[in-house]
Amino acid sequence: MQTPNGERPWTSPIHVAHVELAVVDLSRVASWYQTALGLQVIEATSERIALGVTEEGGEAIRLVSLASATLAERPGPTDCGLFHIALVLPTRADLAHWLTHAAANGVTLSGASDHLVTEALYLDDPEGNGIELYFDRPRQDWPRSESGAIRMATERLDLRDLASAAPKQTFTRLAGGTRVGHLHLSVDETAEAVRFFQAGLGFERMVDYPGAVFLGSGGYHHHIGANVWRSERGAKRDPRRRGLSSYTIRYDDRVAVMKAAKRLAEAEFCIDINDERSCGTDPWGIGFELIVRSL
Repeated sequence: MQTPNGERPWTSPIHVAHVELAVVDLSRVASWYQTALGLQVIEATSERIALGVTEEGGEAIRLVSLASATLAERPGPTDCGLFHIALVLPTRADLAHWLTHAAANGVTLSGASDHLVTEALYLDDPEGNGIELYFDRPRQDWPRSESGAIRMATERLDLRDLASAAPKQTFTRLAGGTRVGHLHLSVDETAEAVRFFQAGLGFERMVDYPGAVFLGSGGYHHHIGANVWRSERGAKRDPRRRGLSSYTIRYDDRVAVMKAAKRLAEAEFCIDINDERSCGTDPWGIGFELIVRSL
């Protein structure tokens, strides 16, 4: 069943537009995103490649070549940075279709979970960046506590049952309408994540989870996840290393962008403000940009 129109994560007043990954082997990684994951090249140069599903949908993941492989070490296992980038697919059948493609082509999963609000598959790209592909259950079916708060959990996902929903035709690419659903970060403390993403950027605190917090906009379960499961008191991202180099947050209107930028500046976060877009560095050494939704 498809989530009703108007309830997609990218229709919320604030959402993640796209992310940028710094990679060592641009050609190899870009090829993997096309053949294993099913994204398409939207735009390409010798130094960067933008990937998405259609030009109308825009880019979801931008790959940028690191200038020097000698400075391109992997982040340390306890460093702050990317936990995973999550792409949301339009229907359960679309997720099942990708699963059968992965099984047929030897694409290795790192996990599969039922989170009550979603069904999710996990894997890593060739340079160790975490990827999630998921389907949103209809919003009216999301479980809630007595107080009305959304409930999430991590339960075993029945892969056989999911695969049975796949269409019979050959998989060629991710379904149209696939976009960035959320971004999940490894941070040094969840309190700082709340201060940055809620008090600063304007997301709502949706779900508290052991060692993690999930923040969203427009009633969505989360556009941002932040956990300390392996990074508590971890080091900030070294910009010379591969991995998540930046992410872009899109707002419905310019006033909302300027208010968010002003709040960040007043809280002494690193940000450069101008009329068109504002950009800076988050508390964990990752670049960010705030933009306005195009009409």
